[in-house]
Amino acid sequence: MFRLPSNLLAILAAAVAILSFGMGPLTQQAVQAVPCSLVSKGARASIPVAQNVDHMSFRYGAHSYTLKPASVAKMFSGLTSPDGTDWKLDADCPTGQCTFKATYNITHSTMGICNSCIDVTSKVENKHNEYNLTTVSLPGSTRNITSGSDAIGVTNEYNQSWTRGMETHFDRVAPSAFSGLTIMSFTLNGCIPNGTDHLPSWYGSICQPGLENNPYYTMNVVASSCVIYPCVKNFYGTVSNGKFQETLISTVPAQEFKPEDPFGKITIINSPCVSDNQTLDNTVDISTLPNNAPNTFQIDILGRNVSVPVNCLYQMSGVDALAFGEFFNEYFDNSCSFYDRADIDSILCTRNNWYMNTLYNGGFASHASISAAVNRITDAATNMFRLSGLNWERTAPANVSGDVLRETVCAKLQIQWLLFPITLLSLSAMLLAATLVLEFSQNGRVGAVPVWKSSMLPLLYHGLGKLDDEPRDNFPRTLKELEKRAEEVEVRLGMGETHWGLIKEGLIIEGRTPQEQTKARKTEEGHVNEG
Repeated sequence: MFRLPSNLLAILAAAVAILSFGMGPLTQQAVQAVPCSLVSKGARASIPVAQNVDHMSFRYGAHSYTLKPASVAKMFSGLTSPDGTDWKLDADCPTGQCTFKATYNITHSTMGICNSCIDVTSKVENKHNEYNLTTVSLPGSTRNITSGSDAIGVTNEYNQSWTRGMETHFDRVAPSAFSGLTIMSFTLNGCIPNGTDHLPSWYGSICQPGLENNPYYTMNVVASSCVIYPCVKNFYGTVSNGKFQETLISTVPAQEFKPEDPFGKITIINSPCVSDNQTLDNTVDISTLPNNAPNTFQIDILGRNVSVPVNCLYQMSGVDALAFGEFFNEYFDNSCSFYDRADIDSILCTRNNWYMNTLYNGGFASHASISAAVNRITDAATNMFRLSGLNWERTAPANVSGDVLRETVCAKLQIQWLLFPITLLSLSAMLLAATLVLEFSQNGRVGAVPVWKSSMLPLLYHGLGKLDDEPRDNFPRTLKELEKRAEEVEVRLGMGETHWGLIKEGLIIEGRTPQEQTKARKTEEGHVNEG
């Protein structure tokens, strides 16, 4: 009778064979179909920018310039339309999914208008008249507002030297400004209003710290000083789900503005910029470039002419800068009266100062709300530049190109699902190696038969254990000999003396007598392992 002995190698091999049924499902789980974006060949995206800004204004007299009506309308829409519906712009992206190459997290740069606002409320001075009303003013401003008559006042002041030392960035960009604004407003910001249907909301209000000596009400005051100057704006932009989104990364202000030279050019060297695959991130890097190199323009840096790559340069007409200054001087030098009886939470602004309602912010003006309003004006002006500005040579509109993405389905490999198949494959390789080592270690021994051959006969005849050290007579040494001998043996699966196994019924040998078959059976039993 044949019996399979207990053997660690065989147990591991059997376990591997059983576990291998799980490889297919796990391998299928490792490859997952996911939506993805691929670059669409032959299509390009673009973002409008302005490298050279000119012809934004009209001349109407000697050294007198005014912005074109479309420019004025665009900036007022920036002030009065916080959501940007009328003044924001879009990128050209056919599929609604586009990306743009970034350097230092900057995808595109443009000539624009910047602003810087600081809170100067701490410099407000209070005075009281014979009617016990409070008049507030600033030390360097010609504008003052009086409670009970004025609500908000805006003054256009080119010289704001009285603010020097209050904020470092403000001091740095102030010399570049072509306009300066001082905005001062009474406000209920920080107050608890107590209005009625017939009285303004600040009657009976409680404010901290609050202005003193008011017989009817208390209120607060807020004052902001802003400078508006030409600059280069550096953005990070992308288009996702059809929506263009851009984030301001940095700005580079112009040099000192000189209004006495309107026919000059305001030229700004952007930093950082990329030229011939070389990143230049300050004027020192640029000043080391060779003179008269291709695609460069000579500009004065630290007292000497330097050839600067044209893609690092941005320019604005001095005439247009003067026109912008005239715009702020004309429209932002007004005040509004205490309140409009038709709307007790509003103010009465007449003639061309209607837009100051936005700065007043419904009676709750703050430095943050004033800064946001001025910022929208300069953003609208910048977008106006981008829609009409040109490249450096003034031969075509300027833009930045990007990649157009298309949505498709990609195969995603999840490596965690492959850990089991990889482990099982490694174990199989180890078992195969162990089998080969055992076979070669027994090579040359009498009766050694490779157990890894594709036949069960070596296993049935010799088992999984080691062979006896002493050779047997007529021991079958090849698979053919085993097959020939097996043809003469008949077995059945049954219960032996101690266990289940293959029980040999007899030899099937044609032409032999029963006595010869019995003798042959005994001889055969000497070659078959029992137990």
